[in-house]
Amino acid sequence: VISDPRFRAGRKLVRTGREGAIGMFALLLEESRSKHGDDSIEAAACFYEYGNALLRVVQRKADDDDADESPKNGKDEMETRKISAAAAADAAEKRLAMLSNKAEDKKPTPNDDTAETNDESKSGIVVPNDDDDATTLKNAGDDDEKDKDEVADTKNETKPDTKNDDDDDDDIALALEMMEDSWGILDNYVHSATTNRKTRSPGSEQHDLSPWAKNQLPRVLIGIGDLHSFAGRHADAVDAYTRAIPFREDQLEDLNKEDDDDGILTVDHLRRRRLAVEVNVLVAEELLKIAAPPGDVV
Repeated sequence: VISDPRFRAGRKLVRTGREGAIGMFALLLEESRSKHGDDSIEAAACFYEYGNALLRVVQRKADDDDADESPKNGKDEMETRKISAAAAADAAEKRLAMLSNKAEDKKPTPNDDTAETNDESKSGIVVPNDDDDATTLKNAGDDDEKDKDEVADTKNETKPDTKNDDDDDDDIALALEMMEDSWGILDNYVHSATTNRKTRSPGSEQHDLSPWAKNQLPRVLIGIGDLHSFAGRHADAVDAYTRAIPFREDQLEDLNKEDDDDGILTVDHLRRRRLAVEVNVLVAEELLKIAAPPGDVV
C-alpha cells in the first residue's frame, strides 16, 4: 500500500498542509482492511497516516485560531482606548463649558431698570439659573452613560464555539486510537518476524517487511507523543518520546555497522543522528512544560 500513488499523495498533502489527506487515507484504510485484514501491516500503515492527518488538521485549525485572535485582541484594545479617551475628552469639555457658563452668570448685568438688578450688581451676588445647570448636568450624565455602554460593548467577548471544540476532541481521540492500533500491529509484526526468522523457508526474505516496520516504530511513537503534547498531556508525551529513543539509537548503530571504517560521514549518517538528537530534545521540551508553569521563562 505504501507504493500506492494515493498513499504518497496523501503524505505530501499532510506535509504541505493542504486538505484532502484525511479522506484519502480513510479510503485506503478501508481497502487495506477488506483486502489484507484488520491486523495486516498494510492496514497498520494506513492506520497511522489516517491518525496523523487528523492530528495535523486539528493543529492547523488551532494555530489559525490563535493567529486570528491575536490581531483581534489588539484591535479591540485599541478601540477601547479610543472610546475611553473620547469619553474623557467629552467629559472634560463639558466641565469646562459648565465652568464658563457659571463665570458668565456671575458677571454684573448692565441693566439699571430695577432696583433688584442694581442691588445684585452692587453686592456682586448673582442668582444662578438652576434650570440651565440641571439641563447641562443631565446631558453630561447621559453622554457618560452612553460612553460607558460603548466601552462595555467593546469589551464583550464572543462566546466560544463549543461544537467545534467537541469535534476537535473527537478527532484527537480518533487519531490516538488509529496511531495506537498502528503501533500494536507493527510491534507484533516485528517481534513475530524476529522469532520466526530461523524457521523461514529459503526465498521468503524478499517478502519480509520487518525492516520497514521497525523503522516505522519510532515514527509512530513520536506521532503519539505529538498528539499528547498538543492535548496538554505532557507526561504521556514524555513516555512516548522516551520509548522512541532506543529505536532511533538502534537505527544509527545499525548504519554504523553496515558502513566501512573509513570515517566518512554520509547524508544518511547525518539524518539519523539528527533524528536521534531531535527525539531527546522533544523529551526535554515536555519536561520543561511539566516543571515550569505557563508563562514562565526558563
